[in-house]
Amino acid sequence: MKPRGRPRLPQQSVVFNLKLRLRPGVDDDLIAFFNQVPPRYRAGAAKAAMRSGSLAATELVDLPADETMADALGGLLL
Repeated sequence: MKPRGRPRLPQQSVVFNLKLRLRPGVDDDLIAFFNQVPPRYRAGAAKAAMRSGSLAATELVDLPADETMADALGGLLL
């Protein structure tokens, strides 16, 4: 019997699970964007939107150090 479906790709995929919580009034542009895309096409639309942006030029320089975050979380948990 012939195999069904798409043939397997030669390389393994890297999977990132992502869930967005968008707030009306704050994220109206993103809500409108995702509302115009059918549900099964949203991952592709998000990839296209990220590729058309300036992600390559984005630097994460204002993020706190891991140690600072660990100390802050430790203070919350005690």
